[in-house]
Amino acid sequence: MTDEEKYRVQVPSASIPPGARGGLSLGAPRLGRGRGRGRGGGTVAGGPGGPSSRPSQQEVIDGAVRATDDDALGSRLSAIEAGYLPPDPFSRLFLSTHNPLPSGSQASTPPPTFPVKSSRGSSEARAPAPPSPPPSSLTVQGTRAGAKRPPIINIGTYLRCRSIDDLVERFLADDAEAGKKKQIISLGAGSDSRFWKLSSRQEIRDKVEHYMEIDFEQVARKKIDRIRRSGDLSKALGDEDVQIDEQGTRLLAPHYSLLSQDLRSLASIESDLDAIIPDTEAPTLILAECVLAYLDPRDSRALLDLLRKKLKRPAAICYEMCIAGPSSTLDGVPAPSRFGNVMLSNLEARSLVMPGARSYSTPTLHAKRFQDAFGPLTAEEKRGAHAMTLKQVWLELDGADRDRISRLEGLDEVEELEILLDHYAVSWYGIA
Repeated sequence: MTDEEKYRVQVPSASIPPGARGGLSLGAPRLGRGRGRGRGGGTVAGGPGGPSSRPSQQEVIDGAVRATDDDALGSRLSAIEAGYLPPDPFSRLFLSTHNPLPSGSQASTPPPTFPVKSSRGSSEARAPAPPSPPPSSLTVQGTRAGAKRPPIINIGTYLRCRSIDDLVERFLADDAEAGKKKQIISLGAGSDSRFWKLSSRQEIRDKVEHYMEIDFEQVARKKIDRIRRSGDLSKALGDEDVQIDEQGTRLLAPHYSLLSQDLRSLASIESDLDAIIPDTEAPTLILAECVLAYLDPRDSRALLDLLRKKLKRPAAICYEMCIAGPSSTLDGVPAPSRFGNVMLSNLEARSLVMPGARSYSTPTLHAKRFQDAFGPLTAEEKRGAHAMTLKQVWLELDGADRDRISRLEGLDEVEELEILLDHYAVSWYGIA
């Protein structure tokens, strides 16, 4: 078996038409570059430092990185509103209070009076919701969560969500461990509502022992704020034994945790894994959507090595851009395609720099990253490392589904869509 066959990446042919536009994005990474202040600290214009304060370069990067989570949330809501994705009653609840709800959405029910304990052990009838953070003055134009997205972005978002949803369900449905409950660790989770969607389904909820989310401080604080303000979100945590630290950046519940961490702070992450993950022998899924692309390759390898060391049965799903397109070569690192260079230029204009995307520039390299980190699975070859571009996902859709998607808003830009989809990929490991 050749290396290309091992990673099962088919290579559709594609060229970039002269008129192809490169300013559209199906996801940007959400990991702050710096340590400490890179997780959301610093003074921005209009913030505590006063309206005359000018943001530093690092603060501009921080604001741009934080804005990408609003971008991703807005894309999901746009795809839901347009009918591409099924209704999701939870995603809209993560909108910041300064962002409008999409048309036709209703406000959340009031939060219940469940006991919330501080990290020191004291308890309250209900932890009061802290003031919402003000909108960042550095929000990137065009990423407002309530904004409607173009049809090709809605289609790309649908394919991204559908492929990841299908892989998560396959992981949870696999009963090779004779009914053993599973765990999920979501790196750079942002405003993702997956825990709540899974918890709303009894047959799925019973299969998940613990769901851990990790993101940098400002994102974690904002998400915890929304959970505390929403009865629909908070009731999924249970009626007791919920702990929130005094800074509002760490939430612990029996089956869910949300932690503020820099993904390069391996000692802190290891400590949390030891304290929170109940069973290191249990099958555990690692989710990484638009995260590893932003990490320095040395940092991503160290992070995956740590997870391999701590978890006996790891599985993984990654979604990110592949700036060289669908090449399946393992001979070095292919250079970005013309379209990939446009993508990089557009992201760099938003103060987003991605060393990981440059080092893992193809779907084949995405799959190889997992194979190198976690090793071969010899029991069943089908559980090894695999990758598909979103174009492959699109072409493998049932014909009726593809027709439905194409008609929703009248797809006219098929060539541009397929070029865009060729530059995003989902990779996975250890999922039958």
